[in-house]
Amino acid sequence: MVEIKKLTILVITITERLQDNSKCYERLGQKCNMDLLKLTRDQAKKFYNHLNLEGLERYDRVLMDLPFRAIFSSQKQLRKIKRLTMWEDDTCQNYIKQSRWYGKFVKFYRSLPGVRVLTTSGFVTEQFIQEGIDAVYIGKSFDEVVIFNKGKNRDIVYAFVGRTNSKVYSLRKKTLDEIASLLPIKMVRSEPGSTYNDLLNRIVYFISADVGLDEYMAKNFEALGAGCVLCTYSIPFENVLVGFKDMENVVLYSSPAELFKKISILEADPALKIKIIKNGLLLAEQHSFQHHADELFNAMAVKFSRDVRKINFFEKIFN
Repeated sequence: MVEIKKLTILVITITERLQDNSKCYERLGQKCNMDLLKLTRDQAKKFYNHLNLEGLERYDRVLMDLPFRAIFSSQKQLRKIKRLTMWEDDTCQNYIKQSRWYGKFVKFYRSLPGVRVLTTSGFVTEQFIQEGIDAVYIGKSFDEVVIFNKGKNRDIVYAFVGRTNSKVYSLRKKTLDEIASLLPIKMVRSEPGSTYNDLLNRIVYFISADVGLDEYMAKNFEALGAGCVLCTYSIPFENVLVGFKDMENVVLYSSPAELFKKISILEADPALKIKIIKNGLLLAEQHSFQHHADELFNAMAVKFSRDVRKINFFEKIFN
């Protein structure tokens, strides 16, 4: 019997990553031969000082999970790394005019021949492929060890957890302000980890508003995993990819008025609300780090040097 060679992968990430991917990488390491290099944010700005280019030859893949703002001016150094894979969960900002990174992601990746980009948006993946970039959709995920349903009584009926003060989130803020005129929604922030999980476990209806972002943020899946009723602004071309089904495992809305109407239906039908929560918890399992490690590995295992311009992403997904 011929033994199949395991991929040998170097992962380069940062110690202060806002979403700690350590557990995801632990599980990835069970599927391949993996070395993990963790840099501080300051070190990430000159990551090349911490790499031995000749030593990189032994790796089948080099996965770079560093902030775009830290590496976008380092094309010269990145071109020297063979079989380079970039994991980036902010590529949607390439298409948001209010973002300082508008149009810069495409320009950056097109300057790196042979690079593969792992994206968290189906829309972005399709656009990148049309631009001739080797892009693979992997979606967003959450740490199921940290975020989980504690099964306790919840004392916050409606809440949004997250940021609204950035220009990128201007449509989010506008939508949430309109919702606040119909529902007594609380706007809260939280430190990551167990404190965040405790807060999620106090919320009945988690009101999400990823308006204008063309993808669902990780907080949607965290809310599902914590047992909230996820009420999220509908992004139609992403729904099939992430498994969102309106009034089955989530509540999708396209206007504050529609959200108010659907919540009224649930308040009058407790059995339906419980069904949505249970189905949401099942869906959350598909977006856990455990599952995501498989997606990450599969995305890197595909051979490099393919002609991505001949690939239609949505035909591949939906047909």
